Amino acid sequence: MDIDKVKGIIVTSLLLLFFLGGQETNATNTTLWEVMKELITTLCSVATLFVAILALDNWKSQARNNKLDDVVESLPSIEKSQRAFCHSLLAVEMYCDYEIPSWKEHAELYTERYRELLNQITDHKAKLQILRRYLDDSSHRSLNHRLSQFESEVNLANEGLTDRYPSIVQDKPEAGITIKGKFSLNSQKTSVEKLFKHYSKLLYSIK
Repeated sequence: MDIDKVKGIIVTSLLLLFFLGGQETNATNTTLWEVMKELITTLCSVATLFVAILALDNWKSQARNNKLDDVVESLPSIEKSQRAFCHSLLAVEMYCDYEIPSWKEHAELYTERYRELLNQITDHKAKLQILRRYLDDSSHRSLNHRLSQFESEVNLANEGLTDRYPSIVQDKPEAGITIKGKFSLNSQKTSVEKLFKHYSKLLYSIK
């Protein structure tokens, strides 16, 4: 709907009717004046309805923007947790595979950082679910899909690390996990970072 065009039509019509009505106030035949009064009343009713619809549309738009802002504003917290998590992935590899003592502290923080990242993702998913009523199905499905890919990659990194470095991980996903093929913490770290960027880009693109 072209709101400005509708506004222009209503205002122009009212001004024209008021002008013509003013011309007829001195006429002896009041038939045309009565018709104009009816037209003015009808047009005023239409204008009132239009204003109400416009106000409702503005309210919905504002509510959508507020919910979208809530989701977007939680991204920095996820990014901070994701960076810390990925840093611990690197630390585990450097400490366990290359036996560099300076990485020990960050390696031992792995489980704590993994838990924090999952908590941030869970909170973000709850906000995304609330936003669902304000988005079209396609946009919401795309966001959920991207976020699920990111979360799955984080969990895959945890599973691979559990399988390869069981002494580091405090939270064991499930017994008997075996990662097929060659597992690389560095590749997993890169994949987690890449998927987060893809999700962030998609979220920022929504108007």
